[in-house]
Amino acid sequence: MEVISPTTSNTSETLSRRLSRIPRELDILPQPLAVSSLPVGQLVSPSAKLNTSVLADRDFIDVGDRFYKDVVLIDGKTGRFKESLGGVRLIEKPAPGDEVGVIEAMEERIRMLKNDAEAFAKVLSRDEQARGWIEKRMDSGEEVGFVTSVREITDPRYKHAMVQETATGGMWEIELESPFSQEKGPKKRRDSGLDVVTGSNTDVVGVIVKKVVREGGDLRLSEEELGTQYWVM
Repeated sequence: MEVISPTTSNTSETLSRRLSRIPRELDILPQPLAVSSLPVGQLVSPSAKLNTSVLADRDFIDVGDRFYKDVVLIDGKTGRFKESLGGVRLIEKPAPGDEVGVIEAMEERIRMLKNDAEAFAKVLSRDEQARGWIEKRMDSGEEVGFVTSVREITDPRYKHAMVQETATGGMWEIELESPFSQEKGPKKRRDSGLDVVTGSNTDVVGVIVKKVVREGGDLRLSEEELGTQYWVM
């Protein structure tokens, strides 16, 4: 396992080269999951998931940082996370029915495969269940994906955001909820905590899933990314 931290003493050239491997965007999950339930290397389909056991630490790169913050759009009816907006302070006023939340964590780690295609080939050749599992789902018409990256956060807090409409209108300024805050202006707020319970100190909140394709009798990993629908509950 290769561990990279922006705060370490790597030379700027080496750090820049290694950080360039980090995926630009990871799709936000509909709800956070315990880290044990969504490992890199997991095979997923609409009907089932398979955790493979042949990948080792040397197959991964871990990139970490000390603090994580993300503003997210939430479906007000289902409570599912819809979109990650990053660590912004200003957002466009959400559509009716959408709410705004904030995720904060003491640590963030992105775990990714050093080489997606080689890792997938390793799973096919060494995991006795993997090929049959994939082909069974493809034969039934299902898409199959392979998890290549996840975003893990430690000691997370999930909260509703407090928002204040800007003077020009049409935009909202994001502030964190606080029971000690002095409310000024037309702020919108509700009970602070989001209903998120994972039973874990470290959660997965983001993922990249790549599509598995079959050409003749061969299985390979494509560059096409699938969504997060496999984890809608």
